[in-house]
Amino acid sequence: MYLRKRYGESRIDGCPFCGKPSTSKNSQGVPVCIAHKKLLLDGLRCVCGSFLDVMAGKWGAYCRCPKCGNVNFKRALEMNPNLLKPQVPKPQKSSEKKKEVVIRSDELHLYY
Repeated sequence: MYLRKRYGESRIDGCPFCGKPSTSKNSQGVPVCIAHKKLLLDGLRCVCGSFLDVMAGKWGAYCRCPKCGNVNFKRALEMNPNLLKPQVPKPQKSSEKKKEVVIRSDELHLYY
């Protein structure tokens, strides 16, 4: 069954850092979310080993390799999986020690 495209559904870019829908662009012209607007994509490498330049064009962001030519932005991110690691916050250690509470059967109605 064919469904026609609605306004705004033809292209939805995601943030390369977290995957959320992008609402703005950083200084390189890459569509990112508000939280990652100040981050830059540096150190992207091509299959041939040379560094990729991130460019912004008429149809969105792409990368340029001096040896291979233009590379799709999505493919450039797939070639560099170690560059975009998910950021996991470290758990905070509390200074309080956990206490063990023993509840007898005759005290059960006090707690529940």
